[in-house]
Amino acid sequence: MRPDIFSYALDKWKHEKPNCAEALRKFANDLKNALGSTCNLVLYDVTFDLPPDYRIEVITENICLGRELPVLGLYPDQEFLSRNIYPYLLEVKHSKKFRVDAIRGRVLDNYIVYDRLLLPTCSTGAAERILSLTCMRLLLPTVADLKRLTQRQQDILFLVSQGQSSKECAVELGLSPRTVEHQLLAIRSKLGAKNVAHAVSIFVSHHGSSTPLGIST
Repeated sequence: MRPDIFSYALDKWKHEKPNCAEALRKFANDLKNALGSTCNLVLYDVTFDLPPDYRIEVITENICLGRELPVLGLYPDQEFLSRNIYPYLLEVKHSKKFRVDAIRGRVLDNYIVYDRLLLPTCSTGAAERILSLTCMRLLLPTVADLKRLTQRQQDILFLVSQGQSSKECAVELGLSPRTVEHQLLAIRSKLGAKNVAHAVSIFVSHHGSSTPLGIST
């Protein structure tokens, strides 16, 4: 949980008790002005019976994951929504209590980890609207196949993920340090990684860091 952002939003929600759609929308826009682009703010119209029919209103979105669609049922990754969105919106709708979750998983072409705060309208009966605040911790493009990397490149990435330096990788694999550095550049290029740490993150998100791929033990 992001204590600074979520605590601020939660305290404000408890104080103001927005009790209708317009009040929660004003609350969301006030948060937008106060927090800037530090988080995503999405307002859900949950007056419909089934979650796929819920309407989406994006207040601010610093990372776009396709939520410009007007209805949740049109979102292409329904499996992700069924696991991580629908059941929680339903719970908050009927309980009218806030909820904080740490979400991780694959959505569309990304591996994501983010914190989420759900705030409903404080009305009698089921909530009419739910505001979702999300703060991204990790966003990695999923690589359809790490087979684009040679076995040697995958071995190097595994060793780096274990904390070994380029020189240590070179000794382990019987290569020169310069060769390892050239291979790391090639790895970054193939994976679209900004740096070696980013390449390792992509690798670990697919394979974990506990089992070497082609290194005999």
